[in-house]
Amino acid sequence: MKIAKLVAKNVSPLHTHDCEECKFLGTAAFPERVVDLYVCTDKTLIYRYGVNGEYGSVPGDMWNIVKEGSPYALARELVKRNKIPCSYRVVEVD
Repeated sequence: MKIAKLVAKNVSPLHTHDCEECKFLGTAAFPERVVDLYVCTDKTLIYRYGVNGEYGSVPGDMWNIVKEGSPYALARELVKRNKIPCSYRVVEVD
């Protein structure tokens, strides 16, 4: 199981994101990569990573099927909690 540990509050995005309708949720360091998390006004969850604008997204009507421990699951929880943008380190726990 993966959990997200708070590292810092009031952070800024690391990667460029060009949609002005999206809300920045925070940054998360997963074992595979560091991602910026967003939610768009249409409830699409987005994670942005890499220097070339790489990203992943899932529509709002699919929130219930996202894999636990994924960037989408963390973004979903941050939307539900309506927290200020923070930085998280995602770790594996037994």
